[in-house]
Amino acid sequence: MANELYPRGAGESLEEIGAQGKGKKWKNWWMRYRIHLLLVVVALILLGSLLFPLLRRAVPDYRVGLITSYTMPSEGVDQLEEVLACYADDRNGDGEVLVSVSTYNFPSSVDTQRRENILMRLEADCASNEVQVFFYEEAGFQEAQDALKGLLQYNDGTLMGEDATDFENARLSWNDYAGLASFEPQPTSDGTYTSDMLTNLYTQLWVSVRSSESRIPLNDQEQQYYQGCLDMLERLQEDAPINGNTQTEEG
Repeated sequence: MANELYPRGAGESLEEIGAQGKGKKWKNWWMRYRIHLLLVVVALILLGSLLFPLLRRAVPDYRVGLITSYTMPSEGVDQLEEVLACYADDRNGDGEVLVSVSTYNFPSSVDTQRRENILMRLEADCASNEVQVFFYEEAGFQEAQDALKGLLQYNDGTLMGEDATDFENARLSWNDYAGLASFEPQPTSDGTYTSDMLTNLYTQLWVSVRSSESRIPLNDQEQQYYQGCLDMLERLQEDAPINGNTQTEEG
């Protein structure tokens, strides 16, 4: 009776007929949702292309601050990062030495709100203990010095008190560091800044260091970071690079 109601046809079993039904359902589902699936795949590819460079980006071993009243060209910042990396150690052990320069620019024309925003960013970086070395020129420092009171150390390593104003005893010039004094920058690729122009900007800079006994305490890991900063500056002073070449390669 079952064979009369459900003829098998030419050798087809019930299982084969069921499989054909499933195949037809799958085909219908694919025809209905294929555009949606393709859009999801494209979206995932685009998301991956955006995230991959971020995930691949190396974490800096050190961060230093650059406080100026003028805008240092981006290629000038890059070259400063490169020369500092020659004297820094691979602190995070990722196989790549990277020093990042955080810029704090206070031009004479800056409005009050923007000035406050820059100071807040500087204070936040100081509070996080991520920036313990500061490069600065005189006019920029005048704008930022309140944020640095009670943080810096004198050249002999002792803490500079919050009420102290003798900042000249808590800094060294660019040329006091043999590794910096011998550095010959490359002109910017667009020709806006020549090597001499960049040298003039660099040689205006002073260098100060955070104290390990400042008003913002350091934990054990941050103490090691602080010591690494001192070691980097000592190598700079003696022109004793431990990585690469002190001269930035042209091109």
